[in-house]
Amino acid sequence: LTPRSLPFPSDAVLNAIDEFIDNAPQNDQMQLQVTLEPIISVGYIHQGGREAHASRIVRQLLDKFLLVEEVFNTDAQLSDIIEDLRHKHVGAPQEVLDIVVSHQSLPTKCKLLNGLLSAAIMPNPQKYRTYLRRLVALESKGAQDVALRAKHLLEHSMLADLRAAVARSLSGLEMFHASDVSDAEVEKKKRRHHNSMSGSELAALIESDVVLESSHKLVRKATEREGLFSGLKKADETLEERMSTLVQAQAAVEDPLASLLDHPDNDIQWRAVETYIKRIYSPYLLESSLKLQSAGTSILATWCYLEPISTAAAAACNMKSELHFGIMVILNSLSQFPATVTAATVAVADARKYYNCSMSSNNTMHIALVGSGDGILRLSSNASILFKEMKGRLTRNRSFYEESFSSESDGELMTPGMNFLSTLKSAAASAVAAEASVLKAAGFETVSFVRPAGKILPQRFGFIWQPEVQTFDLVEQKKRRGLWQVEPPIASLLDLQKLKGLASLYCPSRTRQWHLFVVTEKTGVRTAALRRVFLRGLVRKLDLYPEAKSSNVSMCSGVIASIKPHLTAALEELERAQFDDTSRARSADWAHIYLCVLPTCLPAAGKDLGHAEMAGALRAATAEVLLRCGAQLRRTAVSCLELRLAAVDGTAWRICVSLPSGFESDLEHIDIYREALDQAGQAVYAPQPAAGARPGPLAGHLLGKVYEPLETLQRKRLSARRLRTTYCYDFPALFETALREVWESTGAHVPAAAKLLEVEEYVLNETSLQNGKSIWNVDLVPISRPPGQNSIGMIAWIWTMKVPEKPEGRQIVVIANDASHSAGSFGPKEDAVFKAATELGLKRKLPIIYLSVNSGARFGLAEEVRSKFKIAWINDSDPAKGFQYLYLEDADYESIKASVKAESFTTEYGEKRWILTDIIGAEDGIGAECLSGSGAIATAFSKAYHEGFTLTFVTGRAIGIGAYLSRLGHRVIQRVDQPIILTGYAALNKLLGKEVYTSHMQLGGPKVMGNNGVSHCLVEDDVSGAMAIIKWLSYVPCRVGGALPITKPVDPVDRDVTYYPEKEEKLDPRAAITGKSKSNGEPLLGMFDDGEWSELQAGWAKTVVTGHARLGGIPVGVVAVEVDTVSMNVPADPGDSTSSEKSVAQAGQVWFPDSALKTAQAIEEFDLEGLPLFILANWRGFSGGMRDLFDGVLQNGARIVEALRVYKGPIYIYLPPKCELRGGAWAVIDTKINPERIEMYADTTARGGVLEPEGMVEIKYRDSQLIKTIHRLDPVVQALKREEGNASMNPAAKHGNDSAIQARQQTLLHPYRAVAVGFADMHDKAERMKAKGIVRKVVPWKHARRFFYWRLKKAVIEDTLARSIISTREGMSFQEGKDLVASWYTESNNGSNTESPNTDWEQEVLELARFVKWSESEGPKIQAKIEALQAKSATRILKEFMSSEVGPVHALVEAIKEISNNLQTGETSISAADSRALDVLKETRNKLQNLMTDDL
Repeated sequence: LTPRSLPFPSDAVLNAIDEFIDNAPQNDQMQLQVTLEPIISVGYIHQGGREAHASRIVRQLLDKFLLVEEVFNTDAQLSDIIEDLRHKHVGAPQEVLDIVVSHQSLPTKCKLLNGLLSAAIMPNPQKYRTYLRRLVALESKGAQDVALRAKHLLEHSMLADLRAAVARSLSGLEMFHASDVSDAEVEKKKRRHHNSMSGSELAALIESDVVLESSHKLVRKATEREGLFSGLKKADETLEERMSTLVQAQAAVEDPLASLLDHPDNDIQWRAVETYIKRIYSPYLLESSLKLQSAGTSILATWCYLEPISTAAAAACNMKSELHFGIMVILNSLSQFPATVTAATVAVADARKYYNCSMSSNNTMHIALVGSGDGILRLSSNASILFKEMKGRLTRNRSFYEESFSSESDGELMTPGMNFLSTLKSAAASAVAAEASVLKAAGFETVSFVRPAGKILPQRFGFIWQPEVQTFDLVEQKKRRGLWQVEPPIASLLDLQKLKGLASLYCPSRTRQWHLFVVTEKTGVRTAALRRVFLRGLVRKLDLYPEAKSSNVSMCSGVIASIKPHLTAALEELERAQFDDTSRARSADWAHIYLCVLPTCLPAAGKDLGHAEMAGALRAATAEVLLRCGAQLRRTAVSCLELRLAAVDGTAWRICVSLPSGFESDLEHIDIYREALDQAGQAVYAPQPAAGARPGPLAGHLLGKVYEPLETLQRKRLSARRLRTTYCYDFPALFETALREVWESTGAHVPAAAKLLEVEEYVLNETSLQNGKSIWNVDLVPISRPPGQNSIGMIAWIWTMKVPEKPEGRQIVVIANDASHSAGSFGPKEDAVFKAATELGLKRKLPIIYLSVNSGARFGLAEEVRSKFKIAWINDSDPAKGFQYLYLEDADYESIKASVKAESFTTEYGEKRWILTDIIGAEDGIGAECLSGSGAIATAFSKAYHEGFTLTFVTGRAIGIGAYLSRLGHRVIQRVDQPIILTGYAALNKLLGKEVYTSHMQLGGPKVMGNNGVSHCLVEDDVSGAMAIIKWLSYVPCRVGGALPITKPVDPVDRDVTYYPEKEEKLDPRAAITGKSKSNGEPLLGMFDDGEWSELQAGWAKTVVTGHARLGGIPVGVVAVEVDTVSMNVPADPGDSTSSEKSVAQAGQVWFPDSALKTAQAIEEFDLEGLPLFILANWRGFSGGMRDLFDGVLQNGARIVEALRVYKGPIYIYLPPKCELRGGAWAVIDTKINPERIEMYADTTARGGVLEPEGMVEIKYRDSQLIKTIHRLDPVVQALKREEGNASMNPAAKHGNDSAIQARQQTLLHPYRAVAVGFADMHDKAERMKAKGIVRKVVPWKHARRFFYWRLKKAVIEDTLARSIISTREGMSFQEGKDLVASWYTESNNGSNTESPNTDWEQEVLELARFVKWSESEGPKIQAKIEALQAKSATRILKEFMSSEVGPVHALVEAIKEISNNLQTGETSISAADSRALDVLKETRNKLQNLMTDDL
């Protein structure tokens, strides 16, 4: 035993136990580990002493805190989180309650956490990195302070590692050193504590032990992989090479180097000074000029350098640039500053003589203040006088200084002293002001101060010469808030002068390689403040691919490609900041990225490569990079991207990319410039367009021009983005991006210059409106105008999209709400545009796509009346008693009398008043007229669904009439983060009188609309939604009633269906459709084309599966059946305290009310889309319970019959293997419902009948019949019966014989029941169904794909020809048209018939293939026959015209007019043949009109 004053000998105890267990027999080691666990736990608790014990308790507290708060660290609604907890802790409501109650105490817990972070974690944050990273990830508002403090501690620990690495490098030691803790020791720790610690706690212990046990060496941490040590991982370097590595490394070593400027080791200090200067002035430092020397106890360094921007601009004009002078001095006190200035003056004079240049401006002085305490504040006598005056002024403006120099990095210092820093700034300002005239005379216009103070992050501040006031004035810093976080030469390279005058706040990146500046912009009192983020970064090293050096053109492309990793890293940092609640860059509305590439990388323009060719190569390469980084650029709201590249001839190129919507991917938004001097000698953007390109918008602009406020169009974009949607005018660019992804998914490479989408906007005809025509009867006319110029919040276009199934382009009508215009609400003008656009789509038979983001019908008040009305109180001194009336004074009434109805009234004092009775309002669209418009567009969209094709994409909230339009158009794609609701949750809460609903998503989010049949598809974002729209359109004809969009099949048509249900498995409907993979990865192929299945309404009525597919490239609609039992979840309504969540089990292969409705609705939609229909039937019947009948299973089943009865396309009902069709389920899909269109087939193993065999036996093969069969077939019973017939048998023997027969019957009843079931089952097999004519053929599942492809191919061709035929004669039925096609085929093929019911499926496939071949080879002859029919029809019609009562010529003229109008308005661009026909018709019409005139 040890005395209490001594620590517990935990190491000795644990080592003894480990040794004992290691020496024990192998079979006993595990048991010993368990037995000794209590002692091991005690040893572990006290290992490392009290500090380690406290650390373990801290970890346990952190684990408990994170265990709860990480559950709520999500964007999901609180109700959804609690719901997930309930499902996770089924049967344990107390656990759910404990977690929720704990979360409600978050503020109290955060106070405790902040105390732990300060007291226990701050002294050694490296030990807790695992927990700090988890704390940083917390996004809930209540935990922001904890996350921010954890972030500072984490970055503090990481930067400490970087500083140690730099210090070791400058000292000549290895920069990195591996841990002394071996893998065996780590495994021992894991084994020792595997029962006593959680996984995260064990990981933290091992990490902390590594740091503790090798604290004298730097251990590589995960931060190395995060880019903190980028470019520093080189080995076997000399000291000079290491210093060079520090100069060129991508890692941000400026701050670590600055923090070593006061290092006690003189050698390290000198190397730090030299490396620091080379680092911040690279590559524009004249290295031969760099001199370091002792100045008493200080270090003085001088050098010459070139100003990067002016140097490159001068080189472009074949001019030489001016040299500038720099000096750096290490000072212990500000009292040494005058002597420093004197030394600098002398050094500048010497440099001027040596280099024979003026160096009269833009020289820079760097001062490193390494003193401490009050000694550093000592000033010269002149400076002391100024300090006393300045101190009072600075005290008055103290809040300015604390804000203007603040940054997120201030918190990382974790030490007091900001008041001392303010005093130091004041003292430095006084010292600089006292020497201002001398400094300016020597050409110094910038004085930069850095204070290492032994800290990881040094403090910086500086002064710039102000010519207006002829002094170094700190007032200028007010206009450059947050910009002095880097040294002046780096600030110049980062183009920070463009932020001058903007109220920017600095936000450092985690690795310090990127610099973020946040600007909050607000243009008016009522406008929302916008957050702009400017990310700047230096690229210090490029890794060019070897093939990039093969030519100058490939060099240009290779440079851009090598920049991509740096751009990706910058975007990752920006994305991290975007979603970091502790970052000032959180939720940025607009981002600008500027990357300055320091290495000389571009070739010089010459004979083999001109400037235009270079610009073209850079432009094309940039476009390719944008395509790859498009998603990241959109997520981070990057609107502008600028790259600066240096060429070997000393010039610099600028690549400026404009991404206003984030979806631009073409070359039009990429502009190339060179830095050059204008006539005034100022550096400007000199346009350097590629061949065929126009000069960019920045042509001639100053390179240092301050960024201007965002334009109106961009503000509109951002207002839409605030609603988490896309601005309406940006949807064309978004769809262009989606189209490129669709093309690339087919394996085709689309060049960036290719245009996949053409857009034509349509507006109400202003001429018609001005002529007094009703707004509801005005047509749309095309217009060409810039985006954002609309005055109506509804936009209509006709888009022409180049898609894989129609590369030449297909047209659609697109209607979109403008979310930036009155929040997308519907007023009369918006309704009129919507109605007219819908009618335009119907007229041209084009699909209509509605991009929905709205706030319902518009409402408002008459503002002109509100600003003028007066109140007549019952008691003027007591308004609480109410008012008598509202009135207008006489003068006000005269100005707005058109807006009101009022009665004249004269008071007893003679004052004339107009008492208001009604308010009309001058503005249209503030009341019930908006509801009337809602009715107009509701009926128009409903009509469009039934007569055309409608599809709604809910890209933003859809409220009121917006929600109704979604349902009226039926087909709905909903974003998972956007609701479809009738009324806002706040209004409902007010109606209920209590807070029961918490969000719009709770009312109409995807958990509601995705599970009730309103939404067909759910998508994550707008790009996914656009791709879903394009995918949907790929299945439907380009024009309503037109030809199907048939594509060349990638999946072979004649392959077998390789998926087959296992022995005890039922048919998986999705696998039957599209296939699946075995556990070993082997594919099992389904019936339809692989990869072409798109399921619809997957969350609703799950016992039925519906969707689109392709069969041999032919689009079809598919209805299949789920075989497993599913759950229908009915959520509890928070507005009804008596409701509760219900989960109703629904058996597979049964139609319930919801699944019957889903089936009928899907059939109706597929019919309207003009698709062939496949039903993979597998129903046992309808659910017939009382509740189901009440819920409408009967009505919805009847809807299936009606949908099939009127279906216009071919319908194939197929019973796949192990499937059955029974009772009422058969009745509602039987072929006789629509005999011209429905065909039914079955697999050899399929079954069909009224009842299942077991049920049939119960009714039709009862025990009495079974006993008869036993007596008829069983030899034992027959023998017993023969014995019983023997007359000599005595009664006792006869009785025994009867008993034996009875016993035998009971023994055989069970096996005979199985026989009966088998016998009944034989009545349900496919061959009987075929024999009875209720199925057309028996088609084996393995061969179903090839059979149905040829059957479908023949039907599509036949339908197309039949429609052409029946159009030639009024009254001809569709069947007559098909019969005529069949007769043509029979004539050409010696009596062959594809419809013979007696042939087997293989023979029919051959005959179907012959038919298809005939239709292709005989196409011209078939067309000639159709034209002959058309000629006969035309002759008949002409005869009717000639006998017209109004006169044959007049009737003919009117007919020609109508035909001409149809040709002109039928489509935007008509074919050449139609154009010629139109010309002939017009000529004929004119001749006939002349003839009529002559007759008159």
